[in-house]
Amino acid sequence: MLALKLTIEITLLVVLGWVLGKIHMFSDRFEGDLSRFVIDAALPCLIVVSMNKPFDPAEMGGLITVMLISLGLLAAFFAVGQIGYYAVGGGASGRLVRFGTTFCNYTYFGMPVMETLFGAEGLFLYSIFSVPIRLVIYFFARVNFSGKNGVKSFKDLLRLAVTPPTVAVAVGLTLYLLNIQLPEVLYKTMDSVGDTSSPLGMILIGMSLSHIRFRDIFRFPKAFITVGLRCFAAPIIALAALYFTKLDPLYIKMSVIYASLPVSAITTSYIINYEKDENAAHESAVAVLVSTLLSIITLPLTVWILERIYG
Repeated sequence: MLALKLTIEITLLVVLGWVLGKIHMFSDRFEGDLSRFVIDAALPCLIVVSMNKPFDPAEMGGLITVMLISLGLLAAFFAVGQIGYYAVGGGASGRLVRFGTTFCNYTYFGMPVMETLFGAEGLFLYSIFSVPIRLVIYFFARVNFSGKNGVKSFKDLLRLAVTPPTVAVAVGLTLYLLNIQLPEVLYKTMDSVGDTSSPLGMILIGMSLSHIRFRDIFRFPKAFITVGLRCFAAPIIALAALYFTKLDPLYIKMSVIYASLPVSAITTSYIINYEKDENAAHESAVAVLVSTLLSIITLPLTVWILERIYG
């Protein structure tokens, strides 16, 4: 029932966003402005609120564990993506495969899904889990898509990594470690703003997909390599690697579900900024579209499998 509920909720919100985009209900600036609101305001509020809980020293081992799992999965997915890079002959397509396999839609898609499945406790753990990803993705995107000659100074790359969500993680973690609770009025206000991130994030995904022409899907067959590695290989690798461990089942389920998320929605933005190749941008858009649509089926299926294994 949980998997079915998740499927229906994701589908309806994404379809709503797609319809709104297709009928051009809003101006061209609206989508960008709404995206900035979600990233710069709603998600940071959601992160801080999810981490605003009484400090428990017994949880420290678990927090370190989930970050180590996150780093391990990043390394594993990068290795698989590198194999995919060579399999498609390198170039812009290879760089897309490598990036799309390594990084998923961990924010727009990931946070709403984790909150739906695991509640406040799961969202708290996922916020910690995503710390290494948030720090690595900005560096990796620049290096991956523009090559050695496009790398900025360390100071500039550090500035790219300091975003409202990463700052929110730092603030939330500091409050948690110092056992500082937000005033009730501030907590409720931030909680209300944070609650908008889940539906708005899904609607934004639908709106972004509305700009992609379905007739272009089969023009870029190499994009399906990215989709296959992201939607099928990644969760299988994660489950196979963690199944025989003695880790808390919550950590395993969260990690495998993270591995099942679609290609990151901002992949195309990175390619437009760094590749300067119109075909590469179209190819990445296809990968995002197909993996997102496919994940509406594969993600609930993964949830169902995990429920059968771990209850």
